Amino acid sequence: MPPLIIACLTLGLLALMSLVANRLPDDRTRLPMQWSLRAGVTWSAIRPLAVSATAVLAAFVIGGAVTAGLHRTEGTGILPVMAATFLGAHLLHLALVRRQGKADSHGR
Repeated sequence: MPPLIIACLTLGLLALMSLVANRLPDDRTRLPMQWSLRAGVTWSAIRPLAVSATAVLAAFVIGGAVTAGLHRTEGTGILPVMAATFLGAHLLHLALVRRQGKADSHGR
C-alpha cells in the first residue's frame, strides 16, 4: 500500500477516534494524560487537548517519516508499524481515560 494512503488512513482513524471520544457523555473538563505505577493520575489536560494529543503527535511523526522518505529505506515495513503503534497507543489512552472516569464516578 502506498505510504501516503497509509498515513492518511492512520491520521483519519486517529481523528475519528478523538472526535468520538470528545463527544462521549462525560462531565469532566480535564482528562488524565499520565498515570503513575500505582494507578494514580500524575497529570491531566483540558478535554480537547487530552483526546487529540496522540493524533497531533502522529501527524508530525508519520508526516515527517513520509516526507523524509523513510519508507524507501531498507526497512520498508516501518510505516505500517508506526501506524499500528499510534493507533494502539491512542486506543489504550482512551480506554484508560474511560476506565478512570468510571472509577471516579463509583467513588473507588
